[in-house]
Amino acid sequence: MHGGMFNGNSSRKLLKSVDKLKSVCPFEYTNYVSAFYDFNKVIESCFGMHLNDGFEVTISKFRESYLRLNIPVTPKIHSVFFHVEQFCIRRSLGLGYFCEQAS
Repeated sequence: MHGGMFNGNSSRKLLKSVDKLKSVCPFEYTNYVSAFYDFNKVIESCFGMHLNDGFEVTISKFRESYLRLNIPVTPKIHSVFFHVEQFCIRRSLGLGYFCEQAS
């Protein structure tokens, strides 16, 4: 965590631990856990070197769970909702081919 915000390895650690988070999370925050879970699935489906079948559905599911939070859509979230899918379709590759930090 840097400057009060999760980034890089810190955010991946949180997303990979979403099942633990779910077990201790109060009911009123379960929508956030669902959005974390769905975002982790997006990362697994298209942020690495391989582009998984059905990644478009995974992005759509994340969009739905995020919008249920009723919080602003930031430019980065907008990019995930729309431009990541377009880019991956156009290239037929995961984002990992185009990023130094790919897993």
